[in-house]
Amino acid sequence: MVKTVKYLIKNESQLKSITKKIASELEDGCLLLLEGDLGAGKTTFVRYLGEGLKAKQPITSPTFTLIQNYDAKIPIVHIDLYRIEKEIDIYFLDITEILDKEDHLVCIEWAERLGKYIPKDYMLITLSYPKIIENNESERELEVGVIGTKYQSVFQKIKTKLKVK
Repeated sequence: MVKTVKYLIKNESQLKSITKKIASELEDGCLLLLEGDLGAGKTTFVRYLGEGLKAKQPITSPTFTLIQNYDAKIPIVHIDLYRIEKEIDIYFLDITEILDKEDHLVCIEWAERLGKYIPKDYMLITLSYPKIIENNESERELEVGVIGTKYQSVFQKIKTKLKVK
């Protein structure tokens, strides 16, 4: 069963605040799959996770390098699959080995391109533009979900931290 909570984000400052709260509840081995509209803030979300986890270097988009590693309170592996066109390309990135890292936080942008490599347990982060934008083009919808059983406790901690019932 998929459990989710949604937030309407009014501006980047609010996204930063919420993302840092989420970061404070993550644990070694967490897997975050990020989906959403182009330009909706997936890389920005990971950048703020990095700030929340005290990354030693600034998080940037791995669109052209595909995979970047960062030293942080929980080491971060940041993957961007935007340029991946075929499932076979996922295989050559050694994604299955990366997904098994129990001592890192793995964040994958454009995760829907994983195809058959999508694991059974993960947290899903979706950033999108609201259907109706009322005088605020910086508004985003942030949805945090959990698939499978492995990250249920982390999801509950995040909901508590963000005061969602």
